[in-house]
Amino acid sequence: MDPCVRAIIEEVGATTQSPKRRRKLNPLFCIGISFLLIAIASLGYIYQTWQIVSLGYERDRLQAELDELIMVNQHLRLQKAIASSPQRIEQLAKERIGMVEPPEPQRIVVDLPTKSPSAVEPSAPAESRGILTTISSLLGQLLSGDQPVQAGKIGH
Repeated sequence: MDPCVRAIIEEVGATTQSPKRRRKLNPLFCIGISFLLIAIASLGYIYQTWQIVSLGYERDRLQAELDELIMVNQHLRLQKAIASSPQRIEQLAKERIGMVEPPEPQRIVVDLPTKSPSAVEPSAPAESRGILTTISSLLGQLLSGDQPVQAGKIGH
């Protein structure tokens, strides 16, 4: 197509087309949209504030529960210390199973070495290991209360 003809067609087409009219928005529509956006933002703020308050209450409840559990833990540690004290074990041995102090000539006092536990030689005689195992099992039965231990009997 010839460039002159093309220019003429474009001029004629430009004059025959109506200019696009811009549509004006209704002011009530703009106010409604603004109100809707403000309402959504307000609801978001209220929800956020409610979440903060409820999480604060939850934190306080959990802190109170933690404080209570700490007190129970301290009480149980104290009970454990009292129950495992040598005086308490001796008292239970005398009261529950009728153990008595041996006469002086039968009593043997063993001094523990002052070295660290890693420096102690593990070469104890087999007899003493058997006696220590028996004594520890007797004490375990005494403290657990599973089976009565009779005085003067070692083992089963």
